[in-house]
Amino acid sequence: GEEAVAELQNQLHEFQGRLSYRQRRKHQREAGRRTRRVRTVEFVQAKAKSWVGAAQAVIKKLSEAGVEHGQVLSIDAHSNGKDRMYMFAAWYSKDLPAEGKLQLRFEYLQDSLPWGQLYERGA
Repeated sequence: GEEAVAELQNQLHEFQGRLSYRQRRKHQREAGRRTRRVRTVEFVQAKAKSWVGAAQAVIKKLSEAGVEHGQVLSIDAHSNGKDRMYMFAAWYSKDLPAEGKLQLRFEYLQDSLPWGQLYERGA
């Protein structure tokens, strides 16, 4: 009765613990392989008179540099103020494994949204 149910619950809990441990170890091994391989970080930068133009230009530069899916580390968008050039910079490492064709896309959001909503929709 109750002892059998308690035993089954204990076995289930132990199984879930082993599964979680195995998943954690697998993730740690995969993360370790990826981070150990990064020796060189490179970047491209693009400027334009519009956000859309700058975004399109940085994607083109990444493609021209031969960057593939899985190799982009970070992309930053910035401007030096209203009526100035808009800029994107992208950092990448070809030390990371290429996982296929680079397929970046973006969505232009009007700046009338509050920062919190922009951040939520951002990444």
